[in-house]
Amino acid sequence: MGVTWINDSDQTVSPEVRCWNTTLITVGQEIEVHGCTDNSCDDCDHQNWAGRGLAYGDGAFVATWGWGKPGKVQRSTDGVNWQTVIEGTTHADIAFSGGVFMTGKGRPYFSQDNGLTWGRVTVPSTYNEYYNVRAVGAGSSSLGSRFYVFGDGDRVHSIGTAGETILSPAHPQGCGSYVVGSASNGEVMLSVHGDYNERQAYVCRSADGGETWTRQDIQNVQTPSTILWTGTEFVFWGNASRIYRSTDGLSWSSEAIVANNFWRFPSFGATSRSDSGTFVMINGDWRQWYEQQRFFRSEGRARWTQLPSPVFVRSAHINFLEFGYVDSSLAVSSQLQLAASHDKVSTVKGDLPCF
Repeated sequence: MGVTWINDSDQTVSPEVRCWNTTLITVGQEIEVHGCTDNSCDDCDHQNWAGRGLAYGDGAFVATWGWGKPGKVQRSTDGVNWQTVIEGTTHADIAFSGGVFMTGKGRPYFSQDNGLTWGRVTVPSTYNEYYNVRAVGAGSSSLGSRFYVFGDGDRVHSIGTAGETILSPAHPQGCGSYVVGSASNGEVMLSVHGDYNERQAYVCRSADGGETWTRQDIQNVQTPSTILWTGTEFVFWGNASRIYRSTDGLSWSSEAIVANNFWRFPSFGATSRSDSGTFVMINGDWRQWYEQQRFFRSEGRARWTQLPSPVFVRSAHINFLEFGYVDSSLAVSSQLQLAASHDKVSTVKGDLPCF
């Protein structure tokens, strides 16, 4: 798992598009790709093809595309063929819990039939839905399955699987901002944050379904990765040199990362883990994509190997990685890792006996 990656689809209008290195010009009814200077280059963070979220649940992957321009939501049961299920709007991130997908939006969309049909969360008249959502997480809690929506203005909302019991709790400063990722162990919800202004990483924690939150600064960490639950502990990586672990989200330990076949770790970007314990990661440094993009894998969390460039197609920066299972009659493997960048979807096949 995580050895060979296949570029299955391209979301851009042309394979010649290179983020922040080209610009699109409409000539008649045609769109042409041209070179550009810094001030005229297309900002791939704000395009209808910008990858904004990826989640897996009950045999389906669901991805959200578009930011700053109307995008779409797509689903796939094999990681290769994608069906558009929502068009003409934007959704910042997506999560799955308790048989429900929910998108990141001021008034979220949700699906209870594996991403096929979608409704809108019903909100009270006092609820302000007009703000920018930046991330959404999910997990079980004492209140049942909950979705946690993080947004501008340092907002945190906790929402039930069908939109019931929306909570807008008081929380420590920063718990709605600078969200890098979130994870749940079925009882505790954690979100990891990187405040680039204060150069400080911290973890916010809720053990009651989002009714109350606490914040803990992680010393000597400025640029954290996303956070994962492995089945026994929470883990994230920081400052391109250490792994941080906790079984409860309260007490943290760390150890140095070991590089097998490269001399310097990049900043950790999108990170994911298979059920068998294989971790995969893609570097997250700004403007470190295309020729500078790197893929890594690990079977021990702290010891990493860099993959050779022929085993993946380089692209714009990749923001999301997701592991899941699919029907082996629909795909060449029953296990897939999916990577969603700002312009491509790539899959990696599982290590099954037939390969």
